Amino acid sequence: MKDITHPNKRPRWLAVGTRVLSLLIFVYASIAAMVFFTQDRLIFFPQPRMLGKQQLLTLQNEVGALQVSVVERAGGDVLIYFGGNAEDVSKSLDRFAQAFPTHSIYLLHYRGYGGSDGRPSETALYADALLLHAFLEHKYAELGSKLTVVGRSLGSGVATYLASQRNIARLVLITPFDSVRAVAEGVYPFLPITLLLRHPFDSLKYAPKVRARTLILQAEHDSIVPIANSRKLATAFRNPPDYRVLSGTEHNSISAHPDYFRDWVE
Repeated sequence: MKDITHPNKRPRWLAVGTRVLSLLIFVYASIAAMVFFTQDRLIFFPQPRMLGKQQLLTLQNEVGALQVSVVERAGGDVLIYFGGNAEDVSKSLDRFAQAFPTHSIYLLHYRGYGGSDGRPSETALYADALLLHAFLEHKYAELGSKLTVVGRSLGSGVATYLASQRNIARLVLITPFDSVRAVAEGVYPFLPITLLLRHPFDSLKYAPKVRARTLILQAEHDSIVPIANSRKLATAFRNPPDYRVLSGTEHNSISAHPDYFRDWVE
């Protein structure tokens, strides 16, 4: 008997291939959705303020109170510090005060961190950096010639932005990225990160506008922010920064290096 195949019946391999392709599309879409909807938790890790017995400055932004750990001293030298994404900056106050005995120290607690109201975002962190700077402009005459701005990891993006918008004397960037977007693209090269990311923290865009003398400190074995990203940022400044790699350090251990505080201020 002659074998007759139904003309509308798909070959078995095509049916299997269609199911596999559908599964791959579903998995891809699920990963993309996970990154989009959980990115705030991937980028920001709000920490409570552990050290209560220290002087606090409270500023008011549009959502409530913004807390700043401070040591205020007579004289005009000022240092602002923006910490990492999982850092309780209050823990660093004593070390900063000892390392810079003539400076007034201001360590910003991001929104949602250390008793500050609100939720963190790129736009919010930039706005609060400008708010703190505006407060200090009223407090210190000729602030720009006396101000050192320091940013570590996530804070390097905030510090670079502030330095691009305001006149400062010195910018110090610790384990900085060129952008959060570029770092994320390295982790998820198969995803359209540009379309998914709400907090790109594009320091590469702001670096050319910075006029301050700049120091970059890089951890030799940084597994969080690749050295290539930090070096790319260094090439974007109009005035080439002083670029140093601290030997034997990692992203989270760089502050233990004996030369960590060297030459932050001049």
